[in-house]
Amino acid sequence: MVPGMTQCDIFTALAAPVLPPGGVIRAASDCPEAIAPQVLDLIEKAGHGALLTPRQQLLLRRGLHVLAAARSTETWHPLLRLLRRNRDELDRCLGLAVTETLPSVLLGTFDGDADSLLAAIADRQIDGYARWALLGTLARLTFDGTISRKIAVATLESFESEAWADAGDAAWEGWQDAIRLLGLVELVDRVRATWSDGRNPQRDVERQVWEDELAAACAKPANAQRFIVERLQPLADAATVLESLEGSRTPEQCSTEKLEFDELSEAEIDWLHECLRHTHAAINIEQLDGFCTALAVSPVAVSPRDALAEIWGDEVPTFDNAEQADFTIDLIKRHRGSIARRLEAHRPLAAIMADAELPANKWADGFMRGVSMRMEVWDRRLPHDEQLTSFLGHILMLAVSAEVAESDGITKDERAKMVENLSLAVLGLFVYWRERPLRKPSVPRATRRGPYKIGRNAPCHCGSGKKFKRCCGYTELTLH
Repeated sequence: MVPGMTQCDIFTALAAPVLPPGGVIRAASDCPEAIAPQVLDLIEKAGHGALLTPRQQLLLRRGLHVLAAARSTETWHPLLRLLRRNRDELDRCLGLAVTETLPSVLLGTFDGDADSLLAAIADRQIDGYARWALLGTLARLTFDGTISRKIAVATLESFESEAWADAGDAAWEGWQDAIRLLGLVELVDRVRATWSDGRNPQRDVERQVWEDELAAACAKPANAQRFIVERLQPLADAATVLESLEGSRTPEQCSTEKLEFDELSEAEIDWLHECLRHTHAAINIEQLDGFCTALAVSPVAVSPRDALAEIWGDEVPTFDNAEQADFTIDLIKRHRGSIARRLEAHRPLAAIMADAELPANKWADGFMRGVSMRMEVWDRRLPHDEQLTSFLGHILMLAVSAEVAESDGITKDERAKMVENLSLAVLGLFVYWRERPLRKPSVPRATRRGPYKIGRNAPCHCGSGKKFKRCCGYTELTLH
């Protein structure tokens, strides 16, 4: 134990944004009971599909390495369940460990249940890189005598003959590595066959290196050095491994990464995108961005409670735990606030446009959802103000489907120009309501009317006699 630190202090340090000193990590390995219950709980939750917060992911990743260094065999089966999640989930929880340190973690937590290891190797649903690590684990355990050579050979034969991996899957690399490391000359023809038929494509130089290293393994079958070079040994020092995975950043370096308007980082946006899907929200991340922008330009305030009700619609958010719920709501509040601060500084909009096929379509839909929450207020001006109608109409026209836009004769070039001018339209709305506030502000109850629908084939409000969609609904914008 580090002098002056309690078990609670060690746990808190492992969950901090900055990697704690090596002494703290080694102290955790010396007394794994300080973190084991919480870390195992997180591994179990992630293995059953829960979306962990970044703090929880960090604690899982660090704690897993600490438990592996402490030879915590109770971690083995929860870890195998986690490896059965998809690659995106593995990347969120394990990060670079999937390709860098997973074999040593598996070897450090192996509980002697060879059948569970063989079942995981045979499981086509497990990510190819994870199975690469599992095959390396099999090779090392066979070398050590923990698993019999006969069982290893039968498993590797079945991998090829029963097509346990698709052509080009990374698991083939682990398969041929296991054969090379164990010097299994009886399987050489099978390896060469996978090279020839495209299941396991290898360049000529890679094939020659494999042949040479196989010969070296056969020449010195008892030499463990080749496994050490491949990092196929139980994890010994979690501190060194974690430092190599995370680097060494000081708190000061972390603080300088804060964005100008306290915007969400790319990683936070990605997490929030996944969380909206995971909790069955009524909108996606692009619609959320448009929605929050509408609330930022709104002539009257929309309460956080009303906004959250709109985001999840009629569904009750299915948060996995209180920390996930609090983190999600905090991200949404931060995002909404950062948009408002950007607009107050008259800076260009940094819209999230996830749909490359029809840019800004979902964004505009989300914006109009936000407008609809205070439609009674907008309606007090829209029929009588050409500028306001023009700005809002510009966004409305982006919300229509590709088919509707085509039927209205809006070309791709015209639409691209509208997307290019989106920032101008949003800033125009923001400035308009700040310079022309309602004389008697009212805060009506939130309504669920869906996107605001201006009659696009009706005469334009400005009195030109033209249809809205060819007048204020689509104009070159000028911000005064």
